[in-house]
Amino acid sequence: MVLKSLILQGFKSFPDKTEIKFLGGMTAIVGPNGSGKSNISDAIRWVLGETSSKQLRGAGKMEDVIFGGTRRRGAMGYASVRLTLDNTDHTLDLDAPEVTIGRRYYRSGDSEYTINGQACRLKDVYELLLDTGIGRDGYSIIGQGRIAEIVAAKGAERREIFEEACGIAKYRYRKNEAERRLAAAQENLERLRDILDELESRVGPLEKESQKAEKFLKLAARRKSLEVTLWVEEVHAARENARRQQRDYETAEAEYQRFDRAEKAAQQEAEEIRMQAQRLTVAVERLNGDIRSITEQISASESRVAVLENDIEHGLRNIESLQAELSEGAAARAAEADALEEARAQAQRLEQEAEALSAEIEALSRKLEEIQTETADWSSYFDGKNGAAVIYDSAKNRCIIYNEELANTRRSPCSTFKIVSSLIALEQGMIVPEDSVRAWSGETFWNGDWNRDIGFEDAFRTSCVWYFREVIDEIGRETMQKELEKLAYGNCDISDWEGRQNTNNQNPVLTGFWIESSLKISPKEQTEVLERIFGEDSVYSEETVNHLKQVMFQPEEDGAQAAVYGKTGMGKAQGVTVDAWFAGFAEQAEDNIYFCVYLGETEGEDISSTAAKNIAVSLVMDYCKNR
Repeated sequence: MVLKSLILQGFKSFPDKTEIKFLGGMTAIVGPNGSGKSNISDAIRWVLGETSSKQLRGAGKMEDVIFGGTRRRGAMGYASVRLTLDNTDHTLDLDAPEVTIGRRYYRSGDSEYTINGQACRLKDVYELLLDTGIGRDGYSIIGQGRIAEIVAAKGAERREIFEEACGIAKYRYRKNEAERRLAAAQENLERLRDILDELESRVGPLEKESQKAEKFLKLAARRKSLEVTLWVEEVHAARENARRQQRDYETAEAEYQRFDRAEKAAQQEAEEIRMQAQRLTVAVERLNGDIRSITEQISASESRVAVLENDIEHGLRNIESLQAELSEGAAARAAEADALEEARAQAQRLEQEAEALSAEIEALSRKLEEIQTETADWSSYFDGKNGAAVIYDSAKNRCIIYNEELANTRRSPCSTFKIVSSLIALEQGMIVPEDSVRAWSGETFWNGDWNRDIGFEDAFRTSCVWYFREVIDEIGRETMQKELEKLAYGNCDISDWEGRQNTNNQNPVLTGFWIESSLKISPKEQTEVLERIFGEDSVYSEETVNHLKQVMFQPEEDGAQAAVYGKTGMGKAQGVTVDAWFAGFAEQAEDNIYFCVYLGETEGEDISSTAAKNIAVSLVMDYCKNR
């Protein structure tokens, strides 16, 4: 039996898998101090079952055998060693020409042993190597200082080495094991005797208990028989009672049917009387109406006669007055002619404007007729939330709607109205993006981003209400009403200018007609308004539209099919979120796809503008991908 190979990985100074082959003859390991020569002998001792870390050089505890890492290389999580022995002479008690003993130790303290790849115990390795001289206590591995220890050792300690060399260690080990098992068997026998003595002392009382138990069983059987008899009698009585109750029920049912028929006949008679009374009442009311009509006609005739008589008298006086004024009227005729000419010119202008508006309305009507409206099932995007979605592809004149009833229901626009208020303020010059910072009043608001001087872009992105409250007040009611009617923005109702209808917030700088108040708009109307602002027929300046697009732009995600522009909005009533929006458009290959997603109050679900935005972006990206 000779060594054939040693494979190390993670053991002391061997982080990488290293294989050392022993090719016959004598193998020597040469190197300077500290190069790790002793680590190889320690690895052989360790894999053969050494459990004392003190026997391994440089290892204060067993975890130290695992490679601890360097500045350039991290520590290993385990140490593994496999030793292969030539067993062609069957020195080892295994039917195999080679025997590979393996050991692996983890930093957690877990350890594994294997023999030819099969998991085993340390005891199995120890017993396999008995009398071979290469076990953990064998003489084949003699480390530095070990010879001096053997010479200085006591006779009993030297005897163990000689017994190992003579091959009797195995038998001594088996003897010790047999003695240990005999001692354990003796202890078990003693315990059995103690138990037997204890049980014998309990035989007498248990016999008495057994007699009592037998008597109890007989009495219990008698009791059960009596109970069964009693139950049978009770069942017979219950059945007789049930039959009696059934007869009483059938009698009552017959009485009920008779009274029910009488009641229905009475109800039918009462219904006929009511119908007759109603017909009489209608006839009386008709006659009373005819009487009132005749009376009113008589009164009207008398009034007309009086008016005509008064008109005749007044006409006579006017004739006399006109005859007196005829002489003075020549000078006034010229002025009246000029005023008449001016009125005719104004009428002509108004007529031209009316014709232009009619033409515009007709064009819009034709455009609406050309739009193809479809419905779609996008419920999977909403995941049980109560909501609606509208996508309007202007290039294809195609409008797709999810939840048509809710898509046509008008709700408060909330912060999505900042698109329109920003548009009007930019167009009117009330917001100049380069110089748009407004001073903070010092009042502390719930949103920390509002507690500072803030510019247009930051105010738009953080939905700063006090900033846009000031902007809308500067626009004024008259201009706001005119612009909303031009955009056909929902119901165009700004009657609650201060936002007193808002039940969630009474701070005048944080509310207005667009926040859970008088102004309402539907998701479908939102897309139509966005098309009027950003579409080809927009009447707004290119500079205004570009500034608005800049603040509405949403950062693109990887693989996005189009650039997305939009604004969120959310409204509460008495502390509960009831409206959540995300409205905007996607720009793809110079075409605009307008969209709006709305979420309404949903039982058991929390809704938010962020959820509406996520749904809208997913919908639009999928639509653009399949467009």
